[in-house]
Amino acid sequence: MSEQKKNKVNIPMLDLFRVETRSQVQAMDKILSDYPELENKTTATDILLRTTKAIKSAARLVNIDIAIQITTAIEEQLLALHAASILLDSDALSILNTATRLMEHISGMDAEQLENPDKETTQQLEDVKQQLITIANASTTPKKHTPNPVTEKPADIHFSIPESIDPSMLDLLKAEMESNINILSQGILDLEENPKDNSQLEKLMRSSHSIKGAARLVNIDAVVKLAHAMEDCFVAAQNRNICISGNCTDIVFQSLDLLKQIASLSADEIAPWTTDNSAQIISVIHELQRIREGHSPDIPDKLTTDIESSKPDSVSTSKVDKQTTAVTTTNTRNPETDGTVRVSARRINRLMGLAGELSVTSGWIRHHADDMLNLKRKHNDLLDTIDRLRSVLEQHKLTELEHSLIDKLQHKAEQYRDTLSTQLLNLDEFDRRSNALTSNLNHEIISSRMRPFSDGTQGYKRMVRDISRSLNKKIRLEILGEATQVDREILEKIDAPINHMIRNAIDHGIESPEERIKAGKNETGLIKLEASHNAGQLLITVTDDGRGVDIETIRQKVLDKKLVNKTMAEKLSKSELLDFLFLPSFSTRDQVTEISGRGVGLDVVHETLQELRGKLHSATELGNGMQISMILPLTLSVIRSLMVKVNNELYAFPLASINNLIKINKSDVSILEDKQYISLNDQHIGLIHCAQILGMQNTSSGEELSVVIIGDWQNLYGVVVDSMLGERALALRPLNSRLGKIKDINAAALTDDGEPVLVLDTDDLIASIKDIISGKDIIKVTQSSQVLDGEIKRVLVVDDSLTVREVEKKLIESRGYLVNVAVDGVDAWNTVRSGQYDLVITDVDMPRMNGIELVSLIKSDAALRTMPVMMVSYKDRPEDKQKGLEAGADYYLTKGSFHDETLIDAVRDLIGDAK
Repeated sequence: MSEQKKNKVNIPMLDLFRVETRSQVQAMDKILSDYPELENKTTATDILLRTTKAIKSAARLVNIDIAIQITTAIEEQLLALHAASILLDSDALSILNTATRLMEHISGMDAEQLENPDKETTQQLEDVKQQLITIANASTTPKKHTPNPVTEKPADIHFSIPESIDPSMLDLLKAEMESNINILSQGILDLEENPKDNSQLEKLMRSSHSIKGAARLVNIDAVVKLAHAMEDCFVAAQNRNICISGNCTDIVFQSLDLLKQIASLSADEIAPWTTDNSAQIISVIHELQRIREGHSPDIPDKLTTDIESSKPDSVSTSKVDKQTTAVTTTNTRNPETDGTVRVSARRINRLMGLAGELSVTSGWIRHHADDMLNLKRKHNDLLDTIDRLRSVLEQHKLTELEHSLIDKLQHKAEQYRDTLSTQLLNLDEFDRRSNALTSNLNHEIISSRMRPFSDGTQGYKRMVRDISRSLNKKIRLEILGEATQVDREILEKIDAPINHMIRNAIDHGIESPEERIKAGKNETGLIKLEASHNAGQLLITVTDDGRGVDIETIRQKVLDKKLVNKTMAEKLSKSELLDFLFLPSFSTRDQVTEISGRGVGLDVVHETLQELRGKLHSATELGNGMQISMILPLTLSVIRSLMVKVNNELYAFPLASINNLIKINKSDVSILEDKQYISLNDQHIGLIHCAQILGMQNTSSGEELSVVIIGDWQNLYGVVVDSMLGERALALRPLNSRLGKIKDINAAALTDDGEPVLVLDTDDLIASIKDIISGKDIIKVTQSSQVLDGEIKRVLVVDDSLTVREVEKKLIESRGYLVNVAVDGVDAWNTVRSGQYDLVITDVDMPRMNGIELVSLIKSDAALRTMPVMMVSYKDRPEDKQKGLEAGADYYLTKGSFHDETLIDAVRDLIGDAK
């Protein structure tokens, strides 16, 4: 009987398990796909462990045995690899991907299937578990190398391994390699379109020769031999002995990939990397020799590298550009020659801040001029009073001395008036010059953050070529507007969205050559990537001439996924239906491929656009392709904002995040289930005062309410503010990194009169609103009230698992306590400092900041050290408990106690009853 109860699925918690699993599976997919390119693979393994544990925790709470089994198997193998410091190879990544797909499948099963899985699911579970067992064994067992008859043949190819490298000389080599690798990459792509272009071959030969010469100076023999072999091929092509195309091009690209890897290494890493990869380098050099001699290279038709590794990457825009930005200075003697210097991004940001302060100072001059003008008016009043005094006194007989004094007084007053007028004119002139100089300075500093669009597009043509070849398609990428200036930070952040849009066009949009010919099109598909400035904004457009998207197919998918009901689905317009393509896990493809099918790519586009305060627009015509446009601000340094007041303090909403602005009467507010809302365009919009979100008291009065509506068309929220002050352009000043992420706040700025203003993070606001709606009583916006009843004790629950948070929250709330939640240690640390809590209940293993670190911070803070802290974890070993108590925890409890009164008893022991 007890065994049957144990296997019973907790149906009320099943939806939370599904949400948790899907969220963590997406994170695992991201890590597994990016793993080969990641520099810190140990951190990646830690993330995989953490996501697996989160799913396992959720499965335990809901009693899903098959999910517990699969996550336990994954966890054991990852721990074994982590302990042995072994990295994941391609086989391990493939097995983990299979296991992830199984977890995803399990999350979609209903309660009955989860309790009694069918034979097929059971067999699949056992197969995956057996495959997982082989990961650690295979990784720890030395693999026997099977010699390739072609690549292992050359015994005459060898190179010396450098014992030591001068770091300063290596920097020079890297700079040389960066510029020439980019020239080689673009030149090979152009050469593939026109194999007999001698001028292009000359350029390629010269670039490879430059790399060879620079590598010889630094004594990196592998680079010398590799560049020399490439140079020989280009010379042979110039002499018309060979033609570099097809598979030959693949080998040259492999050579460039090796050079890029070497260019990314430090002086200490080059020797061990060369030793580990010498067989591959020798293999590529041998294939280059075969090409030079006129033989066809021994390489499969499809690329040997994983498609996911074909990402737009450029050595020139890699690590260095994340830290620095190129600032162009003009030589006034010869305007045709510009010099460039590297300036750190941090210094540019400081200059932006100083320029903002200078603008504030310049604004003070205008105020001072206004004060002077007011003083001039008062002085004129004084002169009028003197005139009236003279008129009155002249009616009486005055002595000569009295006449002289009055004349002298009037003369002096007129003289001071003239001086004051002159000073006012000078001050106005100075104000105009100062404003002009400040404006020019701001413009130049913002311009220094700009880079040409071409800096971020250097790898896309290579990516299109590789993926299209793997899919047996013919596709040409055309890039327009390469000289368009783009903010450095925006250029970095739009790389992933553009990458996904191009991949989506290749896989979903462009047809096979046979299909295109049958449809009367050119067999080579065209993808256009264009950047331009339009109406003070940056416009990035990706257009393809492929098959387009069937709107009715999207409509049916929306219904199948139960995203809307049938009535609403029939009313959705074309543009609204296309918006569904950018939702998480939404895909029109039924099968998952290496390139697409999971509905992840376009979701990345949507998320990035939200982060950059941009907008997305898509259009399609069946049979004639699709166009996706990103509308972005020109710079992230200056933002158009709505200034508002909350409790007599200034705040700003980014305009791009605002859906609507309205003013309503309190009589327009309705109440349903103690929640307030208004009706707008046949939609109910919940109301909450901004003061409550920010943890302040609602002191607003009057019958009219100012409402800022934020969110998307599916979830809109009305944030009530005390007053709206209008639109302003604000120069953002990032908050000190030592503060961490401050909840609901994105940045700070200064107004023209020097008053500080906090710029709100609307994504955080929406998350806070959802948290308040689910966990707190909403303060009525129609009356001024206190924040919360101070007599009820408040508990903060900290856990990175959504399921665990909800279980703890509901259990403690059922006993009358007020409960807030935090998603990790950093979020909890910011929360406890901004609110008053009687108890903190925290998990141990969390991202960003774990429970041990959180407890240590709380107990070392003079204002918080008396607050009780309970640690809750699946780790039930005595040493784990001891570690938690040594950090300062007042209670240590295992998560297995959720199902009885142990947790509530522990809460009562620490803080007593709820009231």
